[in-house]
This record gives sequence, structure tokens and C-alpha cells, in this order.
Amino acid sequence: MRFLRNRWFWLVVLGLGGVALVWSLHARFPDALSSRGDQIGLVHALLILGFVGSSLVLHRQFNTNKVVRYGLLWLAVGGVVFIGVSFRNDMQRFGNRLLGELIPSAGQQHGEAMQFQASADGHFVIEAAIETDASEAQVRMLVDTGATDVVLSPGDAQRLGFDLGALSFTKIYQTANGQIRGAPVTLREIRIGSIRIENVRASVNGADIGRSLLGMNFLNRLSGYEVTDGSLILYP
Repeated sequence: MRFLRNRWFWLVVLGLGGVALVWSLHARFPDALSSRGDQIGLVHALLILGFVGSSLVLHRQFNTNKVVRYGLLWLAVGGVVFIGVSFRNDMQRFGNRLLGELIPSAGQQHGEAMQFQASADGHFVIEAAIETDASEAQVRMLVDTGATDVVLSPGDAQRLGFDLGALSFTKIYQTANGQIRGAPVTLREIRIGSIRIENVRASVNGADIGRSLLGMNFLNRLSGYEVTDGSLILYP
């Protein structure tokens, strides 16, 4: 039919199709456009789709099959984006849970609390962001309720900007392997997920240890923590 080759006909069809898609999705997910930012984002997306669609339709080498195919493709992309915005919070929670299962030290966010799964040896290892006056780094720490203080390994201390040669190893700790000397330091902040503890007393271990320790002087500054069913939960 001749009207099927008319570019303006397909331009109107694409426009009506876009309006119908937005209307149906809004009816299905009424809260998706509740904020001003979401509405502005949708308008921007529609303008881009309109520009691309009209460019295809009004191009000299007009091809009906291509227009229909690309039009349906863009409508599908728009639908996926719309649904993604609608379920962004659910998708974020799913992503956090998946990350927590694949990398136990990353933990899972539950409200304001952080939950960690025990490793194969039954210990809890936590990924913490530590900030000092000189630097900031991600440090994997072993939770140790038998340690009085946060204890940094020499390697982690260097990554955090401490000069081992300038530290005074004046503190003595009694361990199962005998006496160990440590150098008292202060960490500006330790962050674990949304949990933030400032001005944390710590010690740089004088001997090399396999992993830095998250001791009781950090845990006691939380509102609480518990171990249940192979999981450690930290409450800010």
C-alpha cells in the first residue's frame, strides 16, 4: 500500500507507539515516575528516541522494514530502562546479596547493619576502608574478639602511609606465641559498608602477620554485634 511507504505515516506510528508504551508502563508501575528527577530523565530519553526515530524515518534511504525493526528495538530498550528504574532498589539489594555470597568479606547490607558469612575455616574476614592522615586503603581484616586493639600488619600499615622506621614499637602484647611488640597509632576512620567509626586506636604489629585484626576496641564502639547461624552481624 502506498501509505505504508509514506515517511510521515511511520513517524506518527512511532510517536503513538512510544506514547502507548509509556502509558502502559506507567499504569503498571505508577511509582516509577513519582520524583521530579525520574520525570526529567524520561523526557530526555523520549527526546533522544524521537530524534533517532525521526532521523531514520526522514532519511533519504527510507526502508519500511528497517524502520519497523529499529522502532521495535528502541521501544524494547525503553521498556527495559523503564523497568530497571522501577526495580532499581530490588536490583541493588539482589546485587549486594550476590556480591556477599561470592565475596564474603564484602558483606551484605541489611538496613544499617552489615552481615558477613564465615569463611571455610570458620573465621570472619571483613573488607574495611581505613583512612589515616596520610592515605586511605581497602584492608581485609580478620575479626578477632581476643585482640584488645585493632592490629595492622606491617604491609597494610605501609599501604596506609605509615613509615615503619619512624614508629615506636613500645607496646607489648601477650600472645600464644609469646610477647609481640606493637607501635601505637590512631586511624582517622574505619568504614565497613555504611558503618563509620572515627579516631580508632590501633597498633602496627612489629612482626609480620598474615592479616590485620579487627579487635575489641572497634567492636565495642558499635551498638552491638552477634554471631548466629554462621553469620556475623555488625550493628552501627
